[in-house]
Amino acid sequence: MISGREVIWHTRLLAGDAQKTKFSDYEIYEAINAAVDMLCAGLRKYFSPELLRRCELTLSNGSCDLPEGFLYLSELSSNGRIEGDRLICGPCDKSVVMVYGKHPGKIEKDEDNLDLAEGFSSPIASCAAYLLKGEVNAAAEKTTNVAYEKTADKRGPVPDPRMWTA
Repeated sequence: MISGREVIWHTRLLAGDAQKTKFSDYEIYEAINAAVDMLCAGLRKYFSPELLRRCELTLSNGSCDLPEGFLYLSELSSNGRIEGDRLICGPCDKSVVMVYGKHPGKIEKDEDNLDLAEGFSSPIASCAAYLLKGEVNAAAEKTTNVAYEKTADKRGPVPDPRMWTA
C-alpha cells in the first residue's frame, strides 16, 4: 500500500515545489492520478500480476455488481459474462471466485492510499513530476519502463497474429 502523503510529498520534491508555491494540491493530485493510470496501462500491457486480485462474489438471481476498481477479468470459476457493471452467471450459481485486474485507486486528499506495492511509489512520483513539467513523452517512457521492469514475466506484449503466406 502506497501512502498518499508520501507520494504527494515525493512528487512535489521532484517537481521542484517543496515550498508548495508552483502547483496547487489539485494539480498534484491530478498528475499523480494520471501517472497511476499510465502505470496501470503499462502493467496491463505486460500482463503484470501486480494488478490482480482474487475475490469470492455472492450472486443474487445469477448476477452481482463487479468489485470496486474492476478493470478486466482474468479468471472466473463459472461460466459468465460481463454486462455493463454487472457479472451475469447461471441462475443456479450462488457464488463465484473471480480473479480480476483492479485499479489501485485515486489520490484526492493526503489521507488516500494507492493499492500498489511500495516499490511503485518513486516511479509514480517521478512520472507525476514529468507531467507537471509538461514532459508527457518522458512520463510515458518512465511508466512503460517501470511496468516492464516490475513485471515478473518478461515476455512482453503478445504481438498481433500474422497471417501465413503461401
